[in-house]
Amino acid sequence: NTLVVSLRQVFLNLFSNAFKYAISDHGMLTVDWNDDDDEFITFSVADNGPGIDPRYHRKIFEMFQTLSTKDVYGGSGMGLAIVKKVVEGLGGSITIESDVGEGAKFIFTWPKDCAKYIES
Repeated sequence: NTLVVSLRQVFLNLFSNAFKYAISDHGMLTVDWNDDDDEFITFSVADNGPGIDPRYHRKIFEMFQTLSTKDVYGGSGMGLAIVKKVVEGLGGSITIESDVGEGAKFIFTWPKDCAKYIES
C-alpha cells in the first residue's frame, strides 16, 4: 500500500534526523500517538539531541536547507521537506517543539481515511 510506504518514509526521515544529530551515545527517541480525533491520528517523535533554535523552525522544512555544514553531519537538506510534503499532501500538518539544548519534538497528523485526501 502506497500510504504505508509514505508513513514509513515520514518515520524513517524523522528517526534518521534524531540519530544523525544525537549528541552522545545515549541518544533517546520517543514515539507517541493519539487517535482521539475522528479524522486524524497525531504522532510525535521526540529526541534528546541538540535542539533547534525557534528562529529556524520554518526553515528546516524547506528543500535543501540544513542548519549545519554538510561536512559535519552529511545529508541533503531534503528529509524534513519530504516529510512536510507527504504529511500536508494527505491533509495533515507538522510542527516542531524545540529550543537549543532541549532536543526536538516533531508532531504530525496523519489522516485515518487517507483515501479522501488523495487526488483521483
